[in-house]
Amino acid sequence: MENLFSLQTIFAYIKEYYPNLYFWDGCSKHEIRNPSKSYKHRQGMPNEIRIEFDSEDKGKNWESINQTAINLWEAGYSFAIFYVEGGRSPHLHIYDIDELDNFPIEKRNLYRTKFLKKFCPKGSDPDLGLCDEKHLCALEFATHFKYHKSKKLLSYFWQGANQGMDSEIFCEMVMGKTPKEKIGKLLHKKRNIKFGDSLKDTQRDLIINNLNFEIIFDKYGVKYKGKMALCPFHADKDMSLSFSNEKGLWKCFGCQAKGDIITMIKMLRELNDG
Repeated sequence: MENLFSLQTIFAYIKEYYPNLYFWDGCSKHEIRNPSKSYKHRQGMPNEIRIEFDSEDKGKNWESINQTAINLWEAGYSFAIFYVEGGRSPHLHIYDIDELDNFPIEKRNLYRTKFLKKFCPKGSDPDLGLCDEKHLCALEFATHFKYHKSKKLLSYFWQGANQGMDSEIFCEMVMGKTPKEKIGKLLHKKRNIKFGDSLKDTQRDLIINNLNFEIIFDKYGVKYKGKMALCPFHADKDMSLSFSNEKGLWKCFGCQAKGDIITMIKMLRELNDG
């Protein structure tokens, strides 16, 4: 994999999936890549997480990157580590969190912040500015504008598949605090997307595919048995509400309320708030 990984790999990937990504040549304004020009910086990709550390102690930064890499490897993530000679910290890039494409930029940035807090060692100083994908950072394999050295690939740790979004963080963002023993049920399907692929699901499709009604009912105290539940939207005594995790749909045969799993969450939240 490392032999196939180059600046052209990055350019080809961005051209196919994120053609409007901004680059910077060190002089001009930020712009969409012009193949005839050389660049030093680029924006982060929507499905990317970038990690570096800001401590003045370079040794501590290396220790933090090493421990972060161990944590990520044990969690099943694929990632690359780059370094510019003379720089304060190596750069770690995770390129294939493809599900992030389905969220607006504000939620993508929030996810990255939570991700760094979870996987970077306690007491370390990760650069949270890189959680914002609009923030430019040194372009892989290019000559750094400050150190005048190439940003070299130290190693590409490839696990053969995309680990996907962290289930605990995903659940917290979609549903709020969720008991750990129930998290596995929420993300009952793991994505297996290789680097270079991109999911085209909508955010709604992503949530429908990854949640199930039982977890939602448990959260809001709705009684259920099998594929039937007491409808929370009228004075139900007969378990009139039918639901299907496979289809992501539900319907009450008592009050005729119906919808998909997102409609259920919205209505339960409104009922709870009211």
